[in-house]
Order: sequence, then structure tokens, then C-alpha cells
Amino acid sequence: MNKAKSLLVYIGLDYLTAALAWGAFFVFRKLYLEPFPFSWQATLHNQQFLLGMLLVPLFWVLLHALFDSYKNVYKMSRLTELARTLAVGLLGAILLFFALILDDSQFYRDGYKDYYRAAMGLLLTHLPLFVTVRMLFLSWAARQVRKGKIFFRTLIIGSGEKAKHLIETLLEKNQSRGYYRFVGFVDLQQTPPYPLSEKLRYLGTYQQLPQILKNEQVEEVILALSDKDYPYINDILKHLHQQHILIKVLPSMYDILLGRVKINQIYGAPLMEIATQLIPTWFKILKRAIDIGVSATFLLVFSPLYLFIAYKVKRSSEGDIFYSQERVGLNGKPFLIHKFRSMRPDAEANGKPLLSSDDDDRATAWGKTMRKYRLDELPQFWNVLRGDMSLVGPRPERLYYLEKIAEYAPHVWQLQKVKPGITSWGQVQFGYASNVEEMIERLKFDLLYIENISLSLDIKIILHTFLVVFGGRGK
Repeated sequence: MNKAKSLLVYIGLDYLTAALAWGAFFVFRKLYLEPFPFSWQATLHNQQFLLGMLLVPLFWVLLHALFDSYKNVYKMSRLTELARTLAVGLLGAILLFFALILDDSQFYRDGYKDYYRAAMGLLLTHLPLFVTVRMLFLSWAARQVRKGKIFFRTLIIGSGEKAKHLIETLLEKNQSRGYYRFVGFVDLQQTPPYPLSEKLRYLGTYQQLPQILKNEQVEEVILALSDKDYPYINDILKHLHQQHILIKVLPSMYDILLGRVKINQIYGAPLMEIATQLIPTWFKILKRAIDIGVSATFLLVFSPLYLFIAYKVKRSSEGDIFYSQERVGLNGKPFLIHKFRSMRPDAEANGKPLLSSDDDDRATAWGKTMRKYRLDELPQFWNVLRGDMSLVGPRPERLYYLEKIAEYAPHVWQLQKVKPGITSWGQVQFGYASNVEEMIERLKFDLLYIENISLSLDIKIILHTFLVVFGGRGK
């Protein structure tokens, strides 16, 4: 069974299990809680029962999808899924109880005590079935991997002794656990002979990485870099972050001591997994809903302010009211960011990108006032409504400056994993960066943000942004 089909089977089993559990609960309630005599014939013709058998399982599938239960079943940790199943099961039972069961209290024989019996019955008919079916299926999936029937096409980046030792370790442990199917390795130094060529097929250099990833249908990449390979990491990460490929790296002792190495498998070499999805699905949906609600409300309520600012921009100097510029967004996708124009139309007449500064003589008098209170950023609520940006996220940059930053801080490409924002932790700390050094300093806070992203952190950043704006401390 291939990976896509197995996931569909897993979802289908969840649906059928939820339907069976709901049917069992319905019978339990009719037999033990309600005063009317139970009849199978009446039950099978009961519209409430039939509708529940159709919609309640759909509710469970959607709820599990919100909490990222439906990924590649062959990579799932059974202990992690057990904990997730119990937590989501408890949450779902509470939601169903208040949505569907509480209104049926008039049918109960023993008053409020039957509330507890109903809630307990809902949990006991659902959780044991769900846990049993899921663990059996995931155990079967794990056996498929161990037997080598399911594998993941994996590329090694690196060709030195470190990479060779890694492969020897993985192949030794993989004799009975067929997780990896190594397609070959990519070299960085371009100085044959390669120690790794004794074990794996040589595929080319890192400059050919995009084509190699496509031709070999690579699903995972393991970085096994030596110290002399690190000057190339900028280009490597740039290529990999534009692909939906799982990236793993050999940790240093420093990483281990800092507690960064989190692994689920006890076999093979310890590998750090670089997360490709930093935001869980439920939070992504919530964050997008907040973005739409707030930006639409702001654009509507403050439309008179927009008209006033547009009038002042037009009066301040010749040129357009709005200024649009291409920036790099989520997953490296370019988009046009919109601002009220705060500088002269010929601010970059020579064609070379220039950063602004506190005393920038290119800014108009009204432009300086707008920048002080960040009024020039207000059109970006339209970018948020369109989905190019979020309210909170790393500030979007031009590709030119991203490449400049990457010369010193290759991890800047990590920022492309989340949507850019109108405001950010780095923006609150530094305001407008006037040189690459300040942009790198601001990068530290943006990286901290994406590693600790949460609703509470977004709220804190928004509150601090209000203090900056109303205090006129924008730069």
C-alpha cells in the first residue's frame, strides 16, 4: 500500500470507528438513560440517529485534522499519536456533550446524574475504540517500514569521513529497519576521490541540487557537513527551504548540551529534524481568521484616516500616493507590498536598492511624520486581507537584502516558513533597519519569534507595537 493510499485508509478507519462509537453511544443512551423502551427498528428509522452517524464522524475527522493527525502514517510515533488521540478525544467529547447532548436532558430519567453518565458513556464508547484501531494500524505501518516495504528516498549532502561514518551507522541499523532508501550523495568540495563513493552513488555538486531533488524524487535530505563545508550552507539552505522536503542534520555536542536534539527513534544515528511546518493547522486557521477579521474591520473603520493620509501625501510632493515594491513572502513567493509613499519619487533613481535611515534626506516632511507613527504601513492591511501577509510575522525583505544577509547569516531563509507581518518582534525592538548589520541583529528576534510562535506572543507584540506607534517611537 503506497503512502497516499495508506493515509486515506487511516482517515477512513477514523470515520468508521467514530460512526461505530457514536452508534454504540446512541444505543447506550436509549437503553440506560432515556425512559422510553428501546427498539432496533425505531432506531434505524430515527432521523437523529442517521444524521448523527453521518455528521458526527465527519466532526471527529475534521477535529483530528485540525490537530495535524493526518500526516504520513509511516512516520508517526505511536506514543505521540496515543497522547494526541487522548487529548483530541477529550476535547471532542466535551464539544459534542455541550452541542448535542445537553439539550436532551428532558429525556433523562435521573436528572443531572444522567449528565455524568452520558458524558462518561460518550468517552468510554469513543476513546477505547479510537485508540485500539489507531494503534493497530500504526503498528502495521511500522512493520511495513521495518520490512522495507515502505521507504523514503533520501539524499546525503556531504561526502567526507563524517558522511561516510553516518551512512555506515544508518546502513548497519537499517538492515532490519528499512526506513531510508539512499539515492546517492551530493558533493560540496568538488575534489575527488570521495570517501562516500564507496557506499553511495555520486549525483553531482550542490549547484545541481534543484535538478537532483526533482530527478531523484527526494523525500528527505540529511546534511552531513564537515567544518570546511559550512561556507556552502547558504546556497544549500536556500535550495532546500524552497522545497517541501524533510531536512535532518547531524547535531554537534553543543546542540546536544543545549537540549536541541529531540528524537523519537532509538535506532540509528541521532539526527536533528529541521521543522518544515512551524505552525499547527488549528493555529494557522485561527491566525488567518484573526487576520481577516482585524484587517477588514480596520480598513472599514479607519477609511477616513486613509483618505486624510492620501490627501497629505498628494500635497507633500509630486508622485503617486502609494508605493509598491516586490518583497519575498511565505515559501519564497514574491508579492507586492503596499505603503503610503514617504519619499521622493526618485529615491532609488540609480536603480540600486537603498535602506532608509532615521535622518534620510529622501523622505518628505510628511513622510517623516508618517514613519514616526508608522502610518506609511497602513496600506499593508490590504496585503493581510489578500493573504500575502499576517498581522504579526517577520518583516518582509527584498531578495537583494535577503541574499546580503545570507552571506553572514544563512538561517535567514528560515523566515520564509511563516507569512511576513505588518509588525514583528524585530520591528518592535529595532524599527526600520538602516544597514545590513542592523538587519542581522533584527533577524535574531524574528528567528526567536518563529521558534516560539503562539497566540499569546502575537498579542504581546501587537500591544508593544501600539505603545511604539502612540508614543511616536517609530523609526
